[in-house]
Amino acid sequence: MSEQWLSFTVVALLTTLTPGPAVLFTLQNALSAGSKPALAGALGNATGLALVSLLAFAGVSLLLMQSALAFSVLKICGAAYLMYLAWGQWQQNGGSFPLNTAVVTSRGWFQRGVGVALTNPKAWLFISALFPQFISLQQPAAPQFAGLTLIFVCCSVLAHTFWLSLARFGMGSNPNPAVRRWLGRGQALLLALIGISLWWTPFPS
Repeated sequence: MSEQWLSFTVVALLTTLTPGPAVLFTLQNALSAGSKPALAGALGNATGLALVSLLAFAGVSLLLMQSALAFSVLKICGAAYLMYLAWGQWQQNGGSFPLNTAVVTSRGWFQRGVGVALTNPKAWLFISALFPQFISLQQPAAPQFAGLTLIFVCCSVLAHTFWLSLARFGMGSNPNPAVRRWLGRGQALLLALIGISLWWTPFPS
């Protein structure tokens, strides 16, 4: 079991480090709002992943895997939510700097992070397809699933902390407003493209 969990940790860390909707969301927050909002969003995303794992274990993922309609609804919700975040990012970077982020509290960033995780069909696919491969049938499934979830959530927090630290280090303490504006707009476009790409997430066969 220890070797299996070590292998899972490596896979989970590599997966969470790979740029996707959640990583891009963290980068967007770090560059446009700062480290605290970015960390709040990352913790929200980790909490959302834990909820996805819990619902997957409860059997909701089975519905998504067997119902093309349910899977399509999830894809539409995920794409729409990412497009909404992209539009907000684009509007923010069309005005003057620094950005007025006071209207969004840490709780708001946290809730956005949860939303990114819950509406990401790839997160559902990853947890539903990968977790069972690391569960031993000779032992109770629930404690193993809980352990894998804890590892996955910790890897997610570590990966997002790495990306937001890298983003803040690259921008410096007093970034050029024009550079910040164009980076924000570029992130908005990438976030929109990722949202559009969710439409092509294949239904699991």
